[in-house]
Amino acid sequence: MDDRGRLNYGENVTTAEHSLLTAAAAEQQGHHDTLVAACLMHDVGHW
Repeated sequence: MDDRGRLNYGENVTTAEHSLLTAAAAEQQGHHDTLVAACLMHDVGHW
C-alpha cells in the first residue's frame, strides 16, 4: 500500500485516502469490524 496507495484514484484523493475514508465512514455508521476491514481493503485487487 505504500507505493500503490499514492496513486491517484481518479478523484481528488489517493487510493490510500479513499480506502481510509471508506473504512472510517463504515466505522462511524457503527458497522461491524469485519465490514470496516473489508472497506479498508476493497481496492487491493486493482493494484
